[in-house]
Formats: sequence, structure tokens, C-alpha cells
Amino acid sequence: MIRFVLLISFLIPNWVMANDVQVSVLLNICEIAQKNNDKGTISNVANQLKDKVRPDDPIKAKQFDACLQAAFGEVERIVDLEGL
Repeated sequence: MIRFVLLISFLIPNWVMANDVQVSVLLNICEIAQKNNDKGTISNVANQLKDKVRPDDPIKAKQFDACLQAAFGEVERIVDLEGL
């Protein structure tokens, strides 16, 4: 049982890092697709991004929003009212 818990504890951080890398790669692909006006790729990447968590990094967050907006039009933002 202890081995299982240790194994899981080592795998979780790697999965989180892999998710960040995946989002970064998708954002780069979407940015290039926007420059080339490749609507099919933009739509495909945006469909993968829409279920991901918006990055905290302001540059990546801007790319994230731009990709979703290019694919789906204006993106509705959820405002955190507790921070106001």
C-alpha cells in the first residue's frame, strides 16, 4: 500500500507539469494558425483548450483568450467577485 501511495505522489506533479506543457504547445500552434488564417487548426486547438484551466501567466492567458476568441467569437469571462 505504501508503495502505491509513493508512486502516486511522484506521478501527480509530473502530470501537472505535462498539462502545462500541453497548454503551452497548443497555444503556440494556435498562434501560428492565426497568423496563417488556418481556421480548421484554430478550431481544433480551441476545442482542446476550452476544457483546460486558463493559465495564470499573463502572456499565456492572452494567447489562450485570443485562440478561443478566434475560434468561437467573444469569450465570456468569469469575474472573481471576492477579489474586488
